[in-house]
Amino acid sequence: MKMKTLAASLLAGASICFSACKDDDIPEVDNTVNFEAAALGFSPSEPTAGFNLLLDRAAKEDVSVTVAVAAVGIAYGEGFTTSPAAGNGSLTAVIKAGETSAGITVAKAAGLLTEGDARITFTVTAVSAPATKGATSTLNLAFADIVSQGSVLTLNGLEGSEGENGSSARLSVFVDFSSNKAVSVARASWDLGFYSGAEFRVILNQTAGATAKAIDKTDLNAVSAADTTGLGDVLKLGFGQGNFDIIDDVEGDLSKTVIAAVSATATNNKVYIINPGSGQWKKIRILQSSAGYTLQYANIADATYKTLTVAKNAAANFQYVSLSTGAEVQVEPAKAKWDIEWTYTTFRANATTPYLYADFVYTNTYGGAKSAQIVTEEAGVTYDTFTAARLNTVVFSDSRVAIGSEWRTTTGAGIKKDRFYVVQDPAGNVYKLKFNAMGVGNDGGVRGKPEIEYALVKAAE
Repeated sequence: MKMKTLAASLLAGASICFSACKDDDIPEVDNTVNFEAAALGFSPSEPTAGFNLLLDRAAKEDVSVTVAVAAVGIAYGEGFTTSPAAGNGSLTAVIKAGETSAGITVAKAAGLLTEGDARITFTVTAVSAPATKGATSTLNLAFADIVSQGSVLTLNGLEGSEGENGSSARLSVFVDFSSNKAVSVARASWDLGFYSGAEFRVILNQTAGATAKAIDKTDLNAVSAADTTGLGDVLKLGFGQGNFDIIDDVEGDLSKTVIAAVSATATNNKVYIINPGSGQWKKIRILQSSAGYTLQYANIADATYKTLTVAKNAAANFQYVSLSTGAEVQVEPAKAKWDIEWTYTTFRANATTPYLYADFVYTNTYGGAKSAQIVTEEAGVTYDTFTAARLNTVVFSDSRVAIGSEWRTTTGAGIKKDRFYVVQDPAGNVYKLKFNAMGVGNDGGVRGKPEIEYALVKAAE
């Protein structure tokens, strides 16, 4: 009888807990505000520098962040200004409800010359509820290029919309280890990339799943929707559809682009039908010009076309164009100013089938970067114990996809903890790189906002 009474009591207690202990009663982990890095450089050639305050996750109401601004060797208002503006030694930035970041921009005064240790220190001093101050609450901005000793960065592949699917994050993120910078750009903001090197090559936007096919015409006005007959299924990509003939080489070989090398002989340059991945088909034709390229473009049913001149830029790998706006757009940083790109992109499932990959990492081989994968058991070294003394054992790859998807799986544990990477940047600095979290398994991360850690192994000589 006593045992029955005890069991009944336990059952009643459990029932009370199930009814009263709701999810809302379980406290959430703190939502912290952090600077994107602890140290950044302000290149002498740049008129402005920008950085972000980041929330771990979107809040349901605005978060107000008070930041103290302290300058050494330079005066506010005379040598620099900020946006938001500072007053009485501080500024206030607001992370809007539903978003995860707020930007701060520093602008130099015209003709400014700085010497020595000119710098600005930004310190988070107060954060409004429901957020709190995080561990990276101070950022030092040096008025010079820096060679970072290393950092931990959270890459923001999300646009801030609540409920956004991080496995197909809408932003690509370009990372420059030496300056601790991560630049996020909308994947679908461009359609064509015009190569600035010696060859005349044009790439499709693989991060948007773009496809294309040449037709046997050279007059854009003579091309209509009738020319797409039978192409509806041909130019589809994903879910087992598509083939490698309608996309650029997935490893980045510029001799294997869908769009043939642009000929100096105009009549050799054919019309291409483009499925940019957005659903609205385009028709294009590209010619050489004195500065670089001439792009002819139109919607598939348009009777006339528009023209855009795209000049080569020696400081960039590519110049990017949006066919929707008919204008050039800023996508990747200058070719010497980034090392890896984290993104969602087109790769391969097997030898015959393209596949759309989340959490894919490119190396900036077009700009001169190289990378190598180090499997700890095979190499007999870990990320923590790897030093410059081991560099003579590293075989760097010139492959743009050397990191690719090898660092993670999208099921189970997610990040492969048995490996790390060594990256030589375009300047010759060597960094070791590992991935800490990606929001798969129990790594504590957020899908679409991976956390990376890197450290300088050897500075360029």
